[in-house]
Amino acid sequence: MSRHVRRRPRRLRPSVAVRVVLAFGLVLGVGAAATDAAWTDQEYATGTFTAGTFDIQGATDQALTTFASHTSAAPASFTFDSTSLAAALYPGAVVASPWALRVAAGSVRGTATLAAATLTTTSNSFATDLQYRVFWSTTNPNCTAASTSTGNYLVGSATTWGAMTAAPVTTALTLAAGASSTTAGAPVYLCFQFTLPTTASNADQGLSASFTWTANGTT
Repeated sequence: MSRHVRRRPRRLRPSVAVRVVLAFGLVLGVGAAATDAAWTDQEYATGTFTAGTFDIQGATDQALTTFASHTSAAPASFTFDSTSLAAALYPGAVVASPWALRVAAGSVRGTATLAAATLTTTSNSFATDLQYRVFWSTTNPNCTAASTSTGNYLVGSATTWGAMTAAPVTTALTLAAGASSTTAGAPVYLCFQFTLPTTASNADQGLSASFTWTANGTT
């Protein structure tokens, strides 16, 4: 008669069990590291900036073709439509001179406003009696004593005059930038007209006076 002997499961020794657990942990660790790893890369952009320049030029020749930058120490001189009359004004006479403004080639755009004139010679009755008016245009008005404008007057009007020290209207005249680094901006044209009124003092005879105007540019 045979016997069935029930065998108990073989238990691992503690040291073997620890090795199995550690081995399993190492396998899990390798898997976790492989999951978290990623390739990286970066992309960059940079910019280089340079400040521009702002340079206003003026021309006062009758043809308005001779532009240059002028300083307060060496301003441009008006070229009158009648130099002989400008040198010998009399009551009721009118003389005129153009003044064109633009930005130089390579300059940024901006605006210009006309400031009140300053007397640069000793004051006298002739300087007090003189009057003027100014209008502007984006096209050459061929400035003469007879030139008029339907608007755009900075001083006076088509029928009125202002004192030589009268403050002009603070209109900002647009000075467009040049089309390229070698092309200047389109000019803005000013027409200055001067008169000695019929009420001028008899003491004005033989006297002279000089005035300077400033165009203040802003970009």
